[in-house]
Amino acid sequence: NLATIAFDINLLNNDEVNYYPNQIKITYDPNGGTGSQVIKQYGFNSNVILESPTNIELGFTTNIPGYEFKHWNTLADGTGISYAGDCTGVYPNLIFPITLYAIWGPQTGTISGHVFQDGNNNDIYDTGEGLVSRIVSLYQKDSLGNFNDTGITATTNVDGWYTFDVEVLQSYKVVFKVLDTGGVGV
Repeated sequence: NLATIAFDINLLNNDEVNYYPNQIKITYDPNGGTGSQVIKQYGFNSNVILESPTNIELGFTTNIPGYEFKHWNTLADGTGISYAGDCTGVYPNLIFPITLYAIWGPQTGTISGHVFQDGNNNDIYDTGEGLVSRIVSLYQKDSLGNFNDTGITATTNVDGWYTFDVEVLQSYKVVFKVLDTGGVGV
């Protein structure tokens, strides 16, 4: 028995047939991390959850001390399109099937503090003591023990607050010039 299917040629786009499978396939690649590629499938037009590499199902980690997962990328060298892990959504710009590569990089942390004029001489920052618009420079310790200017600066806000994003497992110092007289703390 043969069945006949009615087909309307007006439904074609530039006389091309576009086939949409009922499954979206994503291959997760540890890209130098531990573990093997994992294939996940999702229903077409459903929300896709871009997995975190440390989810039990994937179990990817890195063997490089001080490194962590940064993002997924469409290219193994990280020069493609990046996507965060643990994101849920419909991704119309992804062409399926696709391989997403784990991109690993140095763990980051924050160095922050106040530049202030200690008006009551208690060696503690109190509200209203912050010095605004002060340039704070970040120095990083090299393998010889010398601190070198990174060229990265921050300007204090109205509360005298500054912040730097830095790699962990490194040594840093901050330097600032204070033009006012009086006690100063960091």
